Amino acid sequence: MKYTLVCRDSATALEALPEHSVRAIMQDPPAGMDLMGLDWERLQGLDFAKDLARVFAQERRVLKPGHWSLTWAHPKTSHWTAVALELSGFEVVTKIVHLNPEAKSPAPGKLLAPGHEDWILARAPGPPQPLNIGMWQVERHPRTVVIGNGYDKALDRVIGTRKSGTFTGKRNSDKHRNTFGKFKGTPAAETPREGSTGGVSRYFPREDDLFMVYAPRARMRHRELYPGGPESVHPTKKSLRLIVPLLDLITGALPAGTEGPVVDAYLGSGTTAAACAMLGLDFWGADRNEAYVREAEASLSYWVAETPHES
Repeated sequence: MKYTLVCRDSATALEALPEHSVRAIMQDPPAGMDLMGLDWERLQGLDFAKDLARVFAQERRVLKPGHWSLTWAHPKTSHWTAVALELSGFEVVTKIVHLNPEAKSPAPGKLLAPGHEDWILARAPGPPQPLNIGMWQVERHPRTVVIGNGYDKALDRVIGTRKSGTFTGKRNSDKHRNTFGKFKGTPAAETPREGSTGGVSRYFPREDDLFMVYAPRARMRHRELYPGGPESVHPTKKSLRLIVPLLDLITGALPAGTEGPVVDAYLGSGTTAAACAMLGLDFWGADRNEAYVREAEASLSYWVAETPHES
């Protein structure tokens, strides 16, 4: 595998990559909220969106047509992140919402603490490439909401047991009429489906199913750069158990022989780089903070040694 880590402004560093040479984009950019007083998060509103678009435009140039970008966003400012993606030429497709029962108490003067985080799924224009939706398939359809630890039991306790309806497969059957007359949208040949009984949480992927752990500020056991290693200095380090299934969603179903690295233009502590090492994917990342790049190098070196792949 080939791994490249660059300590430089991301938009400038991306200029070195050829057009349509990248397999996927996976990134955790700033939130645009000035929560921690750090220089990379002080831009807000339209200025924040324009600064993101400066980087996203280069990502759009290097991403292969029809391939995917998955971008973290804070729920309060995710609309600006989505605007930046669209201004850059990406097609925003949907959001993956991760419900989080562990949100911190709201700050003084604030009424509500966010209970979720967003991941914006977008793609470069072109024939859409397949997504690896197997792990996201619950009941009958893939879902874009992931239930965090604790929410599944709460939902089932409050709402109780429900039974989903069966589908007979018969066009215009009584089961599928509506208030306006006969329902005409179901093909006669559609396969009949059985109903099921249980709590409503069965309709959504759970953290245990996806091997995901919610960690906006990673729990102490996840703040280590690698098992037994030093604690990360990055304030918003993500967990590998969060990133691996998300990365696999946008890369795991690509046709055999697909070339090019996964790009993370907001390298941070290098969690995406480590996930690429685990999945056997080439990686290219950039960050202008030298301390973060050094952390990413240390994390990447560990996981490359721990998960060797045939070259």
